[in-house]
Amino acid sequence: MPREHKGASILASKEDYVAIDLETTGYDPRWDDIIEIGAIKVRDGKPVERYDQLINPERHIPGIITEITGISDTMVATKPALVDVLPGFLDWMGEDLILGHNVNFDINFLYDNAQDTMNRTVGNDFIDTLRLARYLFPEQKHNRLSDLIVRFNIADTQSHRALADVEQTIACYTWMLGRMTQTGLPFPSGEGRRYGSASPLFRGESNLLQIQAAEEITPDPAFADLTFVFTGALRKMTRSNAQQAVANLGGIDGKGVTKDTNYLVTGSTDYNAALKGAKSGKWLKAEKLKLAGQDINIISEDVFYDMLGDSIAQSKTASQTKASR
Repeated sequence: MPREHKGASILASKEDYVAIDLETTGYDPRWDDIIEIGAIKVRDGKPVERYDQLINPERHIPGIITEITGISDTMVATKPALVDVLPGFLDWMGEDLILGHNVNFDINFLYDNAQDTMNRTVGNDFIDTLRLARYLFPEQKHNRLSDLIVRFNIADTQSHRALADVEQTIACYTWMLGRMTQTGLPFPSGEGRRYGSASPLFRGESNLLQIQAAEEITPDPAFADLTFVFTGALRKMTRSNAQQAVANLGGIDGKGVTKDTNYLVTGSTDYNAALKGAKSGKWLKAEKLKLAGQDINIISEDVFYDMLGDSIAQSKTASQTKASR
């Protein structure tokens, strides 16, 4: 979905920011809910204030989420709803630069909920430590927070609770800044500012999303050498175009869920069915691998488009794309 006022992703050394992490009932802001917000306000490189709040989603928390985070229905039963929490949190965060790991996920949840419940936009620029890790370690295939804390000797395990993950994210950011100073690796020009990946998509005459020619696309580290598997019918583009978009960005089209799968993209039919308790075989296998510690992410069709850097409202039409060639 379009997020016209979303801030820019930057790569830079900053000493003033708010580091955030959310825990949610699932993977898509359209269908899922925030159940915990953790944040730390940093000034001159030092934590000065913490924010930690469990939230009642007013619905059942899926079992796999409880297994991963430890957050249960009982724990949130007496906690406030998001509508009572979000205005105060956004005021507390203010216009600060945001820091987080894979923070696009968190910002999209904040952006959509703020827009839906408050008619307010979250336009803060942000630093994604996942993007920074890919910039600093292009040879590494895995750069999850759980990978970085071990690689940097920060901790042995990730807790998957919001505030603890924020603390580890800050530690990883500090470590990577130090590494860049030691090695003399410069930040990209213009702080690497971007408003989403260069989109391989445009509107086709059928109003389905189409892909740009491969030679017009710059491979993206978020896709390079990572394996994507699709399940269920997609609403906004054909399966073949989705698979080609992955390939054009340097990713791998997987045929089935295995230990080598990095992303399972769930089409709307599968995602809606899963919300009612009917998960596909691919989804169940992916959850089993995830609980076993494999680097696999289950994402919705819309989150996949977010990864592609697609902004539907601003996508080129087929005629515009032809005219620009």
